[in-house]
Amino acid sequence: VATTSGSWYGHEHRRSNNNYVVRDHIQQASDLGGTLASITSAAENDWLRSTLVQVGVPYIGANDQLNEGVF
Repeated sequence: VATTSGSWYGHEHRRSNNNYVVRDHIQQASDLGGTLASITSAAENDWLRSTLVQVGVPYIGANDQLNEGVF
């Protein structure tokens, strides 16, 4: 379940404290009607980091799940 949320230009962003692997985060986002974040600007990245990312490394839309090392 999302524990923190915020809005960036009309897009709702949520952060979860669940300790999932990436496919589980993708499923949770889908269950909530969304997707993992797809950051499109430095400003959005800065906003996400300051608003939602307190510790650790977040999962975003880019991943190498299908081919290790290829994003």
